[in-house]
Amino acid sequence: MEIKNLLNKKNRIYKKIFNSEEGKYILNDIYKFCRIHSPSYVEGSSHKTAYNEGAKSFAYHIQSILKQSDIDISKFIEEYNKNNNHNILKGNK
Repeated sequence: MEIKNLLNKKNRIYKKIFNSEEGKYILNDIYKFCRIHSPSYVEGSSHKTAYNEGAKSFAYHIQSILKQSDIDISKFIEEYNKNNNHNILKGNK
């Protein structure tokens, strides 16, 4: 039971962080960097393909914790980039 409580607490922390304005900014950056909706395969390069899959694995981990579907992620990325002009960077030093 202790492990389940720790996992639930970890998941609540992830959700709290990624629901903040700063967290949404970082989440958008992670999803774009990990190319979550792009093919991983690179013809002639098993190393680059493996690298791309590893990056996606990180994004999928977050997706799983946040319980987001692929459609949720697509909507998040589209809406975030449409409605946000990255003012968050201007307020931080």
